[in-house]
Amino acid sequence: KAALPCAEKSQEGMEMAKIGFIGMGNMATAIMKGLLKEFSPEDMIFSSAHEEKMEKITRETGVPHVGSTAECAMYLVLGVKPQVLPRVFGEIKDVVTREQVIISIAAGYTISDLTEGLGGQVRVVRSMPNTPAMVGEGMTGVC
Repeated sequence: KAALPCAEKSQEGMEMAKIGFIGMGNMATAIMKGLLKEFSPEDMIFSSAHEEKMEKITRETGVPHVGSTAECAMYLVLGVKPQVLPRVFGEIKDVVTREQVIISIAAGYTISDLTEGLGGQVRVVRSMPNTPAMVGEGMTGVC
């Protein structure tokens, strides 16, 4: 599937994805693959800083990718490393809405930090998956 901006997808009559990912490191990829046991690829969408990686994940999973996911999904997983979050906040804080739920898997950021970084008017969930999640056997603490 080709990468399309959400505006183009909407013009084709497609609905907003249920679950979106910003960043596709090992943990985010593992979470996506686990979710594919319950959701279809069409229920998800993702973006990453690396085009080659996006193409590979789309080939492997069937989940489409876009240049920017923030406006494309009801539940948005921030799957980037903690040191990258401030840049992501700057890119998405004016795009995310109160209707969306933002889920962070980044260590070291409180709910207050996340809410403030995203402009204050967002719904935020902080989760801490553990490494066995990468083989489908993990647990996740959720705040």
